Amino acid sequence: MVTLLFSLIFTPFVGFFGLFLIKKESVQKIFLTGVQLLVFLFSLPLFTFPLGNRFAVLFRWVWFESYQFSFTLGVDSFGVVFICLTSGLFLLNTLFFLKKQFFSVSFAQAFLFLQTALLLLFTAGNLIQFYVSWELVMLPLLYFFLFQNEGSNPKAQKAGLYFFFYNFAASLAMFAGILILYLFAIQNHRSIEFGDLPSIPPSVLSSALWVLFGFTFAVKTPLFFFHAWQPQAYAKAPVFFVGIFAALVSKMGVLLLIRVAFPTLSPPPELINYCFLVLATIGIIYGGWLALSHKNPYKILAYSSLSHLNLLLFGLFNGSALAFQGALFLSIQHALISFGLFWMLALSGNFKHHTPFIAQGKRSLFFSQPYFAGLILVFALANAGFPGFSGFVGEFSILLGGFSIHPLLTGFASLVVILSASYSFVWLKSFLYETEFESTIAVMDRILLSFLAILLVVFGIYPVFLFSFFQV
Repeated sequence: MVTLLFSLIFTPFVGFFGLFLIKKESVQKIFLTGVQLLVFLFSLPLFTFPLGNRFAVLFRWVWFESYQFSFTLGVDSFGVVFICLTSGLFLLNTLFFLKKQFFSVSFAQAFLFLQTALLLLFTAGNLIQFYVSWELVMLPLLYFFLFQNEGSNPKAQKAGLYFFFYNFAASLAMFAGILILYLFAIQNHRSIEFGDLPSIPPSVLSSALWVLFGFTFAVKTPLFFFHAWQPQAYAKAPVFFVGIFAALVSKMGVLLLIRVAFPTLSPPPELINYCFLVLATIGIIYGGWLALSHKNPYKILAYSSLSHLNLLLFGLFNGSALAFQGALFLSIQHALISFGLFWMLALSGNFKHHTPFIAQGKRSLFFSQPYFAGLILVFALANAGFPGFSGFVGEFSILLGGFSIHPLLTGFASLVVILSASYSFVWLKSFLYETEFESTIAVMDRILLSFLAILLVVFGIYPVFLFSFFQV
């Protein structure tokens, strides 16, 4: 198991340096694909190991014992799911990314570095390593947003600066929270390793830590009122990057709650918890309404993502075990759906949007590319929470669990059903019937998107497999 984890984490890191040595583009593409395929294959055996919700430390190398400085690796059931999700989506992203209009060696290296940092984050076994891995993830993100973001486009640069300042503030809050928790553990002669962290009883200290960690995940996920960076970033980020960003990076805040806040801190004070729930409810409605009113397809998906991520946070904080499981399930499904939808937009770079269907006749997407149109329909239905698709399972679990504890707020949160159906079908009509199509979708792209579509149907019909990893 330890050898498997090391191979999984450091294969993309070796690939990062390997690309420096390869000069021919065709060989670079083969090498990159091979690296991603290896990482994916290394991740699959993790499902065979008996793991529970408790974090299991599998490797420990101590280098400063008195201060508990060590390199520690471990996993739990939630981590296993996200490790496999990370390896799978990076493999798919690489296969999409190999196209001539997207491929760049510097971008490929940034992806490999990001993948290494995410895998280190999901397997980090102590507080210090968790924080260092968190900050390592930020380095390639800043490269994508600030230095490679549509050249000198002022709007793109503004989006990058928004991302930097919001996330820099969140990192400072997290650093303060981790430092306080670390000092508390050292002074009380307790471990800083996950699975053995000290429990902090209800107190001013616990409330202060909830404020610090709450601000961090509110920015990273993001929660309403802390979301201003997200729509601009999604709309202006490189098209081949935004799918990974929406699918995986936005879940870092959830990981902070699962690994650090919930196991260590007493339940948040009622006022703080209610603030989270109210802001999440507003975010659900706000995101859905703006998605319905926008015409830019990237901003539609950005606000749709905001709405669903706030629903996820609503499930985590409303106190219901069923809603909590539904929120974790939704985090996986949101990753699959958003990844697929953003890549469909990336592949549609040659479309002329909003061309009147009557004037263009059979040149519209629905008639010229019926199979691709069918795939778009599957992802749109899953995003809208249509029964039989995976999005429905997560949404229904959150709302059903929430009604027993917070019926009024859950009633408002239920508007996500109407709003997501409305903007999904408006966007779908525009995309299928009012879009002129000028090129064909490659066979490989159809196969990859078909695989994701099958997963959305399978998890919608048989969600028990994933729910077994999220026992509360």
